Amino acid sequence: MSQNTTDKRAYLNATPMQREVVRRLLCDVLGCLRAQYLSYQTSHWQVKGGSFYGNHLLFQRLYGSVEKQVDSLAEKIAGYLGSEALSLGHQMKHISDYTYRWSSIDCNHKRGLQSEADLQQALKRAYDGIKQADAMTLGLDDWIMATANAHEENEYLLQQALAPIPGDARQASGAPSAEGDFYKAPNQRVVLEFAKSKALSNDVAVVEQASKEDHLDTSEAVAVAEAKDAPPLPTEIAKEPGAAAVSTLNQYVIKSEDPVAEKAVPMNESRMAFWHKELN
Repeated sequence: MSQNTTDKRAYLNATPMQREVVRRLLCDVLGCLRAQYLSYQTSHWQVKGGSFYGNHLLFQRLYGSVEKQVDSLAEKIAGYLGSEALSLGHQMKHISDYTYRWSSIDCNHKRGLQSEADLQQALKRAYDGIKQADAMTLGLDDWIMATANAHEENEYLLQQALAPIPGDARQASGAPSAEGDFYKAPNQRVVLEFAKSKALSNDVAVVEQASKEDHLDTSEAVAVAEAKDAPPLPTEIAKEPGAAAVSTLNQYVIKSEDPVAEKAVPMNESRMAFWHKELN
């Protein structure tokens, strides 16, 4: 680590071999992220059809999050190795390789999923390689882990955008069954319920902004009302009582032998009382 009193810059305290490993692997991740940004931004422009606005917002959210990660990683590389490590020529090679690999996939969502798979591989190569070279810092370790985790959420959102909405399941005997009301992954249930609501968003501020900036097929008042009625995000539900035991199914618990899940009961009793009052 060296510092200059007039121009403070922190450089990686490592051998030339270690520095080259770090440069090569991190520049590959950076190139993948920059290619992914371009891919998601292009999808944001190209989506169409009945789910246009939802997908339009989805890809805007995706490329917006990637843009921040690009800037964060570029600053880390410059801090570790100096700005010369960010050569545009080398970056263009990585960007071109990744975008060419994905360009043959016509579906915007499937192209996004392939980019997420490639990024996870690049992150793992970087993590394993830098660790093996004994050049990993605590900050870089944290950044790689946090980025991999964030992109698992991106993959989940893309998968749900592609998932069909199943009908109610019934037993072969013809007797009613509640099997169709549950899913192996509770978060998927919430996403499907949001899709069924047909709301543009469950965030009123987002809908109000969209009404001002875009030509919507419905009035602002109707869009806002739909946003208020739409189910909350899985991440919001998971913060409520009982979620530590049953994830987003906590909103359905009315009795449980699990003390953690039981914490959701007062919340749901209060909701049911409110709904009963509204119906009457």
